[in-house]
Amino acid sequence: MPAMGAAPVRSDAATPMIQEGALPETMSGFISGGYLNGDGAAMSGMGGRDSYSGWYVGAGLETSLGDTSLIGFAFTYTDTDGTASFGGQSAKGEAFQGTLYAKKSFGSVTLDGQVTAGALGVKTQRTAGFLGTNYTLRASDSAMIVGTELGLGFDLGNDAIEIAPRIAGRTTWIDFGSAQEAGGPMALDIDRNDYESYQGRAGLTVAGKSDGLRPFVTATYVHEFGDRPATVGANLVGGTGANVAFALNGQDKDWGEVSGGLTFRTGAVDLSVSADSTFLRSDLSAQTYRGSITFRF
Repeated sequence: MPAMGAAPVRSDAATPMIQEGALPETMSGFISGGYLNGDGAAMSGMGGRDSYSGWYVGAGLETSLGDTSLIGFAFTYTDTDGTASFGGQSAKGEAFQGTLYAKKSFGSVTLDGQVTAGALGVKTQRTAGFLGTNYTLRASDSAMIVGTELGLGFDLGNDAIEIAPRIAGRTTWIDFGSAQEAGGPMALDIDRNDYESYQGRAGLTVAGKSDGLRPFVTATYVHEFGDRPATVGANLVGGTGANVAFALNGQDKDWGEVSGGLTFRTGAVDLSVSADSTFLRSDLSAQTYRGSITFRF
């Protein structure tokens, strides 16, 4: 099953005072949120597709370092719920991630990079029958997330339009481990291998540069160099024999991603709406719909 705003918190702390000029004029901040959904190929032999949906919120700050560089930090929280193609199985995931990113321009050439670290928590539930009795089996697991990306872009546009091809390499590692079910004699100890992804990416962004409404669209070709594990091992909790290998679904090596939206600039505030989607990909279909507000101090 495919896995990747908190409620207000009341505090007794004093309300912070906002001072005019407390932040440098070179700094900007943003808040964002969105809805995501999709589906993926089910485990081999099961048929159908597993589905998921959820939402996310994020916030960040960035600052300019001279006329050609910037550095920033963003934090995101993502909450997803998934349902298997066959009844009685579901999963819930929560991810907390922080990203440090930077960009440097050399004339019409731009070098950008980012490092992401975070934690993923997953809870699963399934119903299994044994000797005429149905049992609800539950498991939970947590994993570390680490990701990097390094890109090289080119500005081929003019004062009216941005035309920016970009190539990049992206890596993702998720430290999966053992998850033990509880709730009945059919409970399994599921041993998952780490998830590792090594992508090459080549894309093109076209965007307007007007003072008001700015449309934008980005299309990206993605090639996956890594190979996902073909199986996942499992045994009865407390079992002494070797794990039984269950075949996972197949893996696409090449697909596309497209993103488009509008940005409305008004004074020191930018309002943006956008949508992202995969295409020509069979192992996972993913869509995201987002909105963001950027403040320039």
